[in-house]
Amino acid sequence: MLFRGKMKSALLLIAIIILSACVPSEEVKEATAGNINKNAPYIWTNTQTFPVDLKYSDSFSDQEILNIKAMGAEWTIAVEEKKIFFDHTETQEKSSPTLNLDSLGDDGIFAIYKLKPWPKDLPGSALAVTQLFGRRHNIGSSNEFVRIEHADILINDNYHFFNTDTEGGEYDFKTVILHEMGHFLGLLHKTGDSIMIDSIVPGINKRSPTQIDAHDIAKKFNISLSTVLPMSRVASSAAKKTESVPLATDAGSSVRIIMELRADGECVHKENGTETQRHFLR
Repeated sequence: MLFRGKMKSALLLIAIIILSACVPSEEVKEATAGNINKNAPYIWTNTQTFPVDLKYSDSFSDQEILNIKAMGAEWTIAVEEKKIFFDHTETQEKSSPTLNLDSLGDDGIFAIYKLKPWPKDLPGSALAVTQLFGRRHNIGSSNEFVRIEHADILINDNYHFFNTDTEGGEYDFKTVILHEMGHFLGLLHKTGDSIMIDSIVPGINKRSPTQIDAHDIAKKFNISLSTVLPMSRVASSAAKKTESVPLATDAGSSVRIIMELRADGECVHKENGTETQRHFLR
């Protein structure tokens, strides 16, 4: 009887292991990066940064430059023109095949780069990447946040984007730029009616921030809007105001955050080289 009891326990354990292996993976996978809060807000605390003098590499076409400017204007329109986020100089930054991504945080240039060849330390499947540099404060507290000090957007020139409704292509350039500008301003991904959806697939066309996006960005920059979100959408707008301040004696932890928008529908977040989130095509 004792032998049979042990056999039953062993068989039960094997069955549990097999069933566990058959459970489908979660839609969102996460990797631990210390004890950070992956949903802590990203905030520009230096209000004098805006409007940023946004430069762009000389590899962009004239049409693409016009579209970049138009998408920057869309974020200003979204907040009822109460704040200009992006100014555009006519001086262009030349892109370099040997671009050092780490050095961008110290160059003092806010820019959108169109790169070919694509940097080797970024996945070839990435349509675009927004890179943020700053400091993470109040780690482990309810008031944890990342103070953004610098940002750049990188566009992968190995993909065929379409810039007008009359040309062929797979990915809408304006949609990708508007999305990445949202990251530049500190917005995270979200589901539902938002330009900040966590995946952009071929043919999708979202060229204006939604009402939720407008309220999210207004909260981040302490802008009062005349419109009020319907109660059904209030829960969807979760951006925090810029009231976060470092706790006493907290100098913050230096961070380099990369948000990769991939052509296969995935979006991967990395902080100091460690993957913290992975969103899958919905």
